[in-house]
Amino acid sequence: MLASIVYLFLGACGGGSQESVSTGGDAPSTGGSGSVVTTTPPIVVVVPGEPGGPQPEGVWVSDSLALFVSFTGATWAVDKSSATPAIYRGSVLRQGQQLSSTDMTRIAASTSTSVTLAGQFIDTSSQTLTLTSLGGHSNTPISLEYVAGYFTAPSLAVVVGEYRLSSGEKIVFESSGVVRGADLGCTVLGSVQAPWSDRNVFYFGLQFGASPCLRPNSAVEGIIAPLPNGALLSIAQRRSPDAAALTLLKLN
Repeated sequence: MLASIVYLFLGACGGGSQESVSTGGDAPSTGGSGSVVTTTPPIVVVVPGEPGGPQPEGVWVSDSLALFVSFTGATWAVDKSSATPAIYRGSVLRQGQQLSSTDMTRIAASTSTSVTLAGQFIDTSSQTLTLTSLGGHSNTPISLEYVAGYFTAPSLAVVVGEYRLSSGEKIVFESSGVVRGADLGCTVLGSVQAPWSDRNVFYFGLQFGASPCLRPNSAVEGIIAPLPNGALLSIAQRRSPDAAALTLLKLN
């Protein structure tokens, strides 16, 4: 099997989206209608409630950007044009055919910057979304195409497998939904789940152990969504003040 590269981004924690991860004794906030899924070890993944609303929900891609928008408007994106891998995290708001951003943050290297997003979206059936401006992105406007298959039943088999972090540790996404790692002295525990039966997207949480882990004692939240040609969009946000980036190589 050909190995595939998946980007895992660890960024400064920000507000705006309803997705979050709590670990240990932290009490998760479900935002009213959210669902809470617990596993052993005690990693808690909190996801939004029932879908609904006029957002440009789904996964969108261009040569320079991969974008995920949930039904709440919560947004994750990867800037593939940047020499240093960068992500965007925040929310988008749709008014008619116009899109704007709220609390959007660009995270690159060790820098987090508040930015704006603007664009146009008609409906999912048009298969296109145009961003007329995106802070920190050097090539706008950006025309993104809708990734078919988002509104289908998810299969955890897509994400199951062994990965190697660019920091050297191996982790395994198991078919049970548990994520484990105990390599190079670093213990990683977590969970992954598909919160909806009709949406092909996954939410995960990770807890890194003490040193020598690259990011010791840190909790991470993220999403995974299938992209064309068998690739995966994987973005995570670390619950701490700094920013960092890692890559994952899927070994099998």
